[in-house]
Amino acid sequence: MTSLRDAQLALTRERILEGVASLLSEGGDLTFAGVAAASGVTERTVFRHFANRGELERSFWAWLQDRNGVSYATRTWAELKPAIRSNFRSFDEREPLIRQMLHSPEGRAIRLGVNDERAAMFLAVVDDLAPGIDAGARRQAAAACQVLYSGMAWAALKDFWGMSADEAASAVQFAIEALLTGVRTTV
Repeated sequence: MTSLRDAQLALTRERILEGVASLLSEGGDLTFAGVAAASGVTERTVFRHFANRGELERSFWAWLQDRNGVSYATRTWAELKPAIRSNFRSFDEREPLIRQMLHSPEGRAIRLGVNDERAAMFLAVVDDLAPGIDAGARRQAAAACQVLYSGMAWAALKDFWGMSADEAASAVQFAIEALLTGVRTTV
């Protein structure tokens, strides 16, 4: 059973992370004072929940990925393929935030902070669909998959091709399968 205090702490943490999302959506600088103002809490409260900016960024990314249905524990194409569609749909739902995450220094820093986990996921998916390829081709294929399954790809397909989230997801699924099938046949 969760105590009342634990429930209040969880609600406050959620409020702070929602405040981060709001702040970033509006193009604001990710400062503890800004987060506090956007969250309706004191700066001290933000510091009680997040000891430093790095912890705040990592927690925000995990919070956002959880809401987008993304798990870096994904290791197979069967797991990744449906995640593309759900993630692109969530990009549509959070479009101002996603665009700021793509184009702001704060968004870049947050995304770079988890890149090792993302790269490991894509390397595992390449191993699943194209086992046994040489290290160089494996790395290139994983990097290409990461580019395809990204907010930048979603935005380009939406902006330049007029695609819905579902259409963009289908295009990315097709491209990743074609890429990895092609890599597999050249081994």
